[in-house]
Amino acid sequence: MGFDGFFFWRSTQLLQETLEGATMNRVFFASDQELVFLFYHNHQVQAWVISLRGHRPYFTIQSPPPELHTPPSHFLQVLRHHVEGSQINEISGCGSDRILRIVLCAHNEFGAAKNYHLYLELTGKITNLVVTKSDDIILDAWHRSGPNETTKRTLMPGALYRLPPLAARKDPRKDPYDPSMPLAEQFHGFSPLLAHEFEHRMQLGESFQQIVDGIACSTQVYWSNAKQREYHYLPLTHLGPVEASFPWNEGLAKFHEQALEAANQKALQRDLLDFLKKEDARLVRRQLRLLEDLEHTQQAEVWRHHAEAIYTYGLDHLNEKLNVLELNDSQGNLLRIPLDPTRTVGQNANRLFQKAQKARKAIPIIEAQRASVTLEQTYYEQLRYQLDDADATGLEQMREELRLLDRWPKQPSKRPSKQPKRYPPLRFRVEQAEISVGRNNLQNEYVTFTLARNDEWFFHVQGYPGSHVILHVLSPTKQQIQAAASLAAYYSKARAANFVSVEYTQVRHVRKLPGGFPGAVLLKTRQTIQASPQSFEEKTVR
Repeated sequence: MGFDGFFFWRSTQLLQETLEGATMNRVFFASDQELVFLFYHNHQVQAWVISLRGHRPYFTIQSPPPELHTPPSHFLQVLRHHVEGSQINEISGCGSDRILRIVLCAHNEFGAAKNYHLYLELTGKITNLVVTKSDDIILDAWHRSGPNETTKRTLMPGALYRLPPLAARKDPRKDPYDPSMPLAEQFHGFSPLLAHEFEHRMQLGESFQQIVDGIACSTQVYWSNAKQREYHYLPLTHLGPVEASFPWNEGLAKFHEQALEAANQKALQRDLLDFLKKEDARLVRRQLRLLEDLEHTQQAEVWRHHAEAIYTYGLDHLNEKLNVLELNDSQGNLLRIPLDPTRTVGQNANRLFQKAQKARKAIPIIEAQRASVTLEQTYYEQLRYQLDDADATGLEQMREELRLLDRWPKQPSKRPSKQPKRYPPLRFRVEQAEISVGRNNLQNEYVTFTLARNDEWFFHVQGYPGSHVILHVLSPTKQQIQAAASLAAYYSKARAANFVSVEYTQVRHVRKLPGGFPGAVLLKTRQTIQASPQSFEEKTVR
């Protein structure tokens, strides 16, 4: 959730206790929409973090501070010029709305004091930060809006800053509660979530003022243990038991960090899925074109036969230019041979020979291309299966794999690490045996060709995309082989089957497929076992 009015008011009070009197040392963006103010207070450097994201705006105090991420923009340069080195004299809310006003005192090169104002707006769909002079003349704004974009107010350098219009509702911190009206209609500051919590608590006997006072003195942020995690300054009892509680600044930072990670993971999964769908459609079109080319080459024998007939039965017509040449073969059958009228019959015959020869040479090339496309389709089918069950680490590794294949835009170049990359797999201990399971192609290659020894055992489901499974035992028992085969069946596309065939062999007999994609292997020798898909408790240490 974003800040509702109650959460904003209480956070403003806690921010006053921390920031008033502090000195702003530095301003930078930790991400595209996350602004960081470093300040020095009580012999400690901390960070005031403001998220300007429209969906989940928030602010909090964070220590240690985030790292610098993005290059400076014009807005950031304006902030640095007027804010860095200034002292925070006052922090207050603007009326009943979710607008924070910060009064800063800076000194110019001559030592003269000069005041500036920062307005943080967490209202509506757009989160905004506006820096003004002491008379509220705007110096710059994160989201600018000119007179042609809105008739309500102008947020441009040189314009006078005005507060956004406020609906006519009561202030729940001062005005009485009317039970006959819905809370969100009579008061500022109520989100649907908080209104439901108030109604739930009042049904259980708490008074309206008791709940308001509970929020006003809380310094803890409570996470609800609901399907969609929410938070507030009081336990959200209507959503169930409390999952966790933290000091306000720590709870906000952790909550939004996890929410951002989850959103980034979902976005990456969606981008990977879109990529795989586009690649699948491209390969289907490629296969159809190759099939058409292959069908076209089937005319090679017809072209050769027509050319030979011309030189056998049509020698009298070699210098003529015709649309169609009609000939009778040795058995009296009529042959109608379509020709190019711009060329002589003899030239047409030579051209037919050339086309037939070219078509015969093209057949193995087209077949090889079709096999290559089929191999690529199999690879993307494997990725599609892995995507459905990938966690955040797995998604990042899938993207890295596509970058290594030049199928995904690469990151800006960084100094290469001297340490070889590790891709830790799942680890199990079953029947007194260690078993490793790769969850994606990079992990598959790591467990098979880096982690495993030549005399250990490799398992893979037969005929389906699936994980490489390594049984770290030199002379395995039947029970250990069965357990490894069950894991190979479980971590495959055949997970829903009752029984499935699993191939296994020693790692020394596993080779990378020449010219193949990551994770594609050849087995020089193999054995087959029937296994029922089954997983086991994963080891906590990977």
